[in-house]
Amino acid sequence: MKLASKEDIRKVKTVEDIIELCDPFLREGNAFAVNKIAIEVGLFNEDPTLILYASSLLSVYSSNHEAIITLIKKALLCLPRDENNEENNRALNLIRGEIEIRLAGALMKAQQEKEAMTLFMDIVRRYPELKVLVGEHLTGILLDAGRPKEAETILKAWLEEGLSSANIYNNMGIALKNLNRSAESLPYYRKALEIEPNNRSIAFSYGISLLKCGQYEEGLKYFVDHETFAADDLWWFLHDLPHLKQDDDVNNKHILFYQEQGLGDTLEFVRFLPALIARGAKITLAVPLAIKRLIQQSFPNIEVVLDKELAQEPTRQKEFDFSCPIPDLPHIYGIKKDEDIPAIVPYLRATKEDIEKFAKLIDSTLQENHSSEEKKRLRVGIVWGGDRRYKAADIAADKRRSTSFAEMTEALLPVEADIFNLQYDRKRVEVVSGASQPIYDLMDEVHDMADTAALMENLDLIISVDTSPLHLAGALGRPVWLVNRWDSCWRWGEHGETSVWYPTMKIFRSQELSFKPILAQVGEALRNLTKI
Repeated sequence: MKLASKEDIRKVKTVEDIIELCDPFLREGNAFAVNKIAIEVGLFNEDPTLILYASSLLSVYSSNHEAIITLIKKALLCLPRDENNEENNRALNLIRGEIEIRLAGALMKAQQEKEAMTLFMDIVRRYPELKVLVGEHLTGILLDAGRPKEAETILKAWLEEGLSSANIYNNMGIALKNLNRSAESLPYYRKALEIEPNNRSIAFSYGISLLKCGQYEEGLKYFVDHETFAADDLWWFLHDLPHLKQDDDVNNKHILFYQEQGLGDTLEFVRFLPALIARGAKITLAVPLAIKRLIQQSFPNIEVVLDKELAQEPTRQKEFDFSCPIPDLPHIYGIKKDEDIPAIVPYLRATKEDIEKFAKLIDSTLQENHSSEEKKRLRVGIVWGGDRRYKAADIAADKRRSTSFAEMTEALLPVEADIFNLQYDRKRVEVVSGASQPIYDLMDEVHDMADTAALMENLDLIISVDTSPLHLAGALGRPVWLVNRWDSCWRWGEHGETSVWYPTMKIFRSQELSFKPILAQVGEALRNLTKI
């Protein structure tokens, strides 16, 4: 799609105009085009409302903190003053204070922490009525940055001073959840929901904490009740079909399940589909191209279609009785405790032909680097980063779960094993020569996750951060080590080395924001394994 022209930018007079201009690009996931519109609207306008909206778009869809700071500062300069009306001027000053809070937040995200904290404290001094808002913003930024302990300290001080709000309580709940103290977080979420009972974002976060505590039945009720995370919220099957509920009779019903959230969620939760088929359901699965072939060959009795193609076929609506996002499946299945989770693996499968293809590729690659007399060594695949993300909040989350090629290989190498790259996306470019031993990279031959599965079937161990290849390895029943971030995802719980979801998984739990200490433990464990 052609980018917005300068003429298009000049026509912008309202926030609605910006939304209309950005909407087509948002639907195709073109964050670059949206950010370009936001910057140009902010630069070519003098209306503080439009400038601030443009800065908000940038803050959602980019990490261009300098541009965000520039636009917020411009909005402050464009804000009018009414020196003749003290009441109006006070109201304008409060608006100015709220904008300055956004500026302080942007400075914080740009790692200009000293300047940000000075501004936050100055805002509290000049506008004491905005202190709650300062606490909300500051602690929210700390949480996004993976600093929950600092957020907890600030929130305690605010609450002890009697400064509370739904967001203050919610942020305290998130801080405690991220500190792996989820049971302590629950009362704070409940207080937040008492203030804002219809806040689905807070309810969703509460559900995550319940799940992390192992309270599946209650947690899943909140987990499934959220705004859609699907790639395009205008897809007809999100709105034009009845949403499948836990107590619906599925016998002789045709149900459309569709991709929502990440690929890892789909790979984890498709395990529940056979149970619905056993209850008489006919199932169609709408998924992205990356996993279509894998799902087809793993579940030959299920129709698997591309979600984007199905979105272009609204005439198919009459074929279906219900639709449902794939992550709702644990709730539909009725999980109440760990023992209810079907953990029989493998439930995803590579084809014999693909496995043999990669076996030959591996053998020929290793023959070029080893003498024929050498004994076979352990074959290990590594993944150090999550998939590409577009929203700033998702980018921040990815930073917390991902390490780097350099950091991982520094910890794992040297080792008496053959190491294979399994990183597929943009982070694959981090694979460079110069490591203390060769890193074999066959990913030019990998075109989708069915190929990744076949490659994994030829490896003895997969070591991965919390991303979709980890779920694939677990669903294939391959030995897999999770290098887990310290603010652990709910599905891995808070303690222990094993997973109720994947019997072949071992969890290495980070105890701090840096991955270096836990990677050192993984490296030691790998070297010990090669000695067996």
